[in-house]
Amino acid sequence: NLDSWLQSFASLPVRDVKPWNDCGFTSLVNDSLFIYDLNRSKAPQFLQSFPGLEAVSVNRFSNPYLLSLCGSQFGNSGVALLDLRSGGNNGNLYIPDCNNGTSPHIRSVNNYSHHDCTWIDEYHLANCVGDTVKIWDIRSTGGEAQCDILPMKGCIESLTYNSDYKTLYTGDDQGNIISWDLTGLGSMKKGTLAQGFNSILVQDTQELLHDVSQCGNIIVNG
Repeated sequence: NLDSWLQSFASLPVRDVKPWNDCGFTSLVNDSLFIYDLNRSKAPQFLQSFPGLEAVSVNRFSNPYLLSLCGSQFGNSGVALLDLRSGGNNGNLYIPDCNNGTSPHIRSVNNYSHHDCTWIDEYHLANCVGDTVKIWDIRSTGGEAQCDILPMKGCIESLTYNSDYKTLYTGDDQGNIISWDLTGLGSMKKGTLAQGFNSILVQDTQELLHDVSQCGNIIVNG
């Protein structure tokens, strides 16, 4: 039945493949998320469609059954948590309730595209919203991101995190690759570039200077 369904489409490119739970992989085909366990049957262990889905990341630090999703249909945040430990075959989907709308720091780039997401540690994940990276603490119930990373360059298309060095790497559509030192994430509310005009932001009157970290360094300049 699955083969017949796949063959009914003219073209179904696999958009992303990532390892899962040391025994399988996740893949994205159009808006559908597949999870395969190579130790089980040929049928996917999980298959569900999420309109607007652009990327998925598995919590490799503590729980492979907890995934982060990013896409245009997950509210102003552009991110959601998929918990496969409960909720039957479909799992439970949690989307942050951002009552204040889109962050004022996000410029209008590609209609707030949401291209990628990645886990930073057991409780923190990052996702792209236009030209900004938002870092979330999944234990928080406030509906707001813990920290905004502000390269002030192009629309961010990819994220990679190195847990050994606690460094986040961003790549944008203008060819910039920037490294972000997140060793001080616990006290950060904003991250800016360490050099150049974009390292200087107009501070809100209620914003404390020690909440802003100049932790970004350009590796490749577009």
